[in-house]
Amino acid sequence: MDNVGNSVQNGFNSFVDYLPQLLLGIVLIIVAWIVATLVGKAVSKGLKAIGIGKYFQKWGATKTEEQSHALIDTLSKVAYYLVWVLFLPGIFSTFGLDSIGQPIMNMIDTVLAFIPNIIAAGIVLVLGLFAAKLVKNLVYNVAIAANIDKHLAKLTGGDTNDGRS
Repeated sequence: MDNVGNSVQNGFNSFVDYLPQLLLGIVLIIVAWIVATLVGKAVSKGLKAIGIGKYFQKWGATKTEEQSHALIDTLSKVAYYLVWVLFLPGIFSTFGLDSIGQPIMNMIDTVLAFIPNIIAAGIVLVLGLFAAKLVKNLVYNVAIAANIDKHLAKLTGGDTNDGRS
């Protein structure tokens, strides 16, 4: 009977020793839920406040206003779950589950290391669009100044009238 008493006492002592980690993990889960909820609502309200739904329709991403609101809600859910993903390694570590949290931490490190490449690609894209517009306008103006339409019409035997009367 003494063995059973020692076993129960050891189990209780282990639980009491683990209790601070358990409480900290619960607090982290509550904080993650609060932060994720606030971020999700902030993204939703922020995007609706700046009127991004109209731009979604203008860009062809959505056809109706309801689809725009659904897309905004989806983006807010993405932000909500992203906050959870950022909190997960700390929560797992608190519970002593480092082997589960480490792959998530590696994924986050990989994504964060890739962000400068994404920013650089965005800058190259913007500069490329600017340069393409500049070259397009330059070629168009040179073609107009050189009266290319008239010369091409002579070569092809076509009409220089482009349908305008």
